[in-house]
Amino acid sequence: LDIYPQSDGAIAMIVTTEDRARELTDRPVCIAGVANCYNSFYLGDRNLSDDAALREAGARAFKMAGIKKPADELDLVELAAQYSYQELLWPECLGLVADGKAGGWIESGATHFGGRLPINVSGGMLAGNPLLLGGLARAAECFLQLRGEAGERQVEGAELALCQGSTGPASQHHCVMILSAK
Repeated sequence: LDIYPQSDGAIAMIVTTEDRARELTDRPVCIAGVANCYNSFYLGDRNLSDDAALREAGARAFKMAGIKKPADELDLVELAAQYSYQELLWPECLGLVADGKAGGWIESGATHFGGRLPINVSGGMLAGNPLLLGGLARAAECFLQLRGEAGERQVEGAELALCQGSTGPASQHHCVMILSAK
């Protein structure tokens, strides 16, 4: 139960201009910020108890989206946590909670459904996602949430969401996207 189950499937994302999106739907979801970053390929050159690439990708995406206090401004977060320890590490690397404080933050209920900043209300990757599509699955969940189409797991009033994906040895590469329904 510490690693995500392998499954199969597909995800498609249509990206277009804001004008074209408004022609197609009355409830578009926009990419407000996006960034990616790579860690060193050599595991011996990295501190695996931290993630410099996720910190940098998050900072760049927040800057592009004009977000100054992510934990206060975001309505929900979908993290590509492939292993249980990443549920603790990724929020810290994204600056959602101070380093070393994620455990208490999660225990407080802040990240639970109905909490101040719900994280992985979809169940996240530990509930199962198509192999190598975890990040896109996170984006698809945020899309549904921002359109108000997430059913029983709908986060009320969600307008700004963060989705994150990673790949490579020990999460060498990270991508962070801020999606907006505003």
